[in-house]
Amino acid sequence: MKNIIFTLSALILFCFGANAQNLKCGTTQYNQLLRDQNPDLYLQQRNQFEQGWAQYREIHKDEIKTNILKKSAQPKYIIPVVIHVMHNYGSENISDAQIQATITLMNDFYKGNKAKNVRPVFQHLIADCSEIEFRLAKKDPEGNCTTGITRTQTEQTVNATNEIKKLICWDTKRYLNFWVTESVLSNGKAVGGYAQLPFGFSPANTDGIILVGSQFIADNTGAHEAGHWFGLSHPFEGDSCDINGDNIFDTPPTYFTYSKNQVNSGRGDSCSHPLTNTCSTDNPDLPDMMENIMDYFGGSCSSVMFTLEQRARMFYSLENYRSQLWAADNLVNTGVLDATTPCTPIPSFGITLNNVSTSTTTCANNSYTFRQTSYNGTVTSAEWTFDGGTPNTYSAATSSALNSPTPAITYANPGSYDVKLKVTGPSGSRDTVYKNYITILPSTATLPKNAYNANWDNYQANGWYFENENPTTKILCQI
Repeated sequence: MKNIIFTLSALILFCFGANAQNLKCGTTQYNQLLRDQNPDLYLQQRNQFEQGWAQYREIHKDEIKTNILKKSAQPKYIIPVVIHVMHNYGSENISDAQIQATITLMNDFYKGNKAKNVRPVFQHLIADCSEIEFRLAKKDPEGNCTTGITRTQTEQTVNATNEIKKLICWDTKRYLNFWVTESVLSNGKAVGGYAQLPFGFSPANTDGIILVGSQFIADNTGAHEAGHWFGLSHPFEGDSCDINGDNIFDTPPTYFTYSKNQVNSGRGDSCSHPLTNTCSTDNPDLPDMMENIMDYFGGSCSSVMFTLEQRARMFYSLENYRSQLWAADNLVNTGVLDATTPCTPIPSFGITLNNVSTSTTTCANNSYTFRQTSYNGTVTSAEWTFDGGTPNTYSAATSSALNSPTPAITYANPGSYDVKLKVTGPSGSRDTVYKNYITILPSTATLPKNAYNANWDNYQANGWYFENENPTTKILCQI
């Protein structure tokens, strides 16, 4: 029996989101993919990073052990952050307030504020990383006022990969980019998120962190992935119980095995078993440091601290690989030193055809609905102009109307048409003209293949196929 997906609407029935609370980090899988693409270059860059770290650790070993290692120059390592919310109107469309609370939570993890219940055997290793501080940007790459949050409506939010980063990315040398999505794939596996390591092999235009929205706002996933972005590894990396798996001397080795097809095989709640010890290769043989933010242990005691060497490794990475972000001129250019002021909202919207997110190309006499997804400030009113459409204009000035789709806009005549959107907030108005945004084909035309085609690899692997994806198939506006 064949499994057939007949239409885009039918497909959505099978796009179930994974349980984000069970998903784990995909950074290892992602970097395995990078290594497979160019093994020699990857190893060269990785070895250069590790050799530099070994030298840095030796030079500063006394400062590290006595917890007096300081940033090479004041002020803090302030990291300008931009959060790109990549959504399709679902729960992944997290609020500005949730994002701001998460940034505060990340800073609490780095300050060590969550490490109050660490077991005595590890308390002397708790690192205060308060010299690292995440701040939402207040100026965008063009110098305009920003909240440090963007919003983009896209179907790619499901099973997102690096492809989604092509839709929006701010200069990765000047901003730490987060992409928040409904679900994430890393090297074909469902994960909670993944980060790009700091050494030079990784492409600059994909540098940053991609995360499932529910995990970004619910736990320490942001702090964990930022640790990878600074160059930290999992304590269980390398061969089984490898004492140097993460190249950190003060994290006891732990053992963890990924499940065959997924990476969501967590350890469970280990806090009620404080003597848990999955490896005996260290000397002295210490219990597992389930409190470490870079491991996968579950429970209220877990994932609350960085160690002194982890802190030092992050400093090394910031000073040698990510120094442009916290440089004085970049802090000025990204506005993170400025007082917070209201910004004028930026017009943005998504479209649907027959209640399904769709292409901007369709047939004559079809109707679109538009839904504003403007960001960067509070929107109190929106004014639309639909060239070539009926009705030609639409205005919304109540919360209900602003958060609802427009009436159906019908395009009767073939051609390319502009869409204009003006949004107003307490700090002013901004209007944008989307030139030739809508393309209407004659009723006898053939709809371009890329107007309905998509990436169905996940479903094909499970026996599904898309009936209209045969290269010889033509979808006519009128059959």
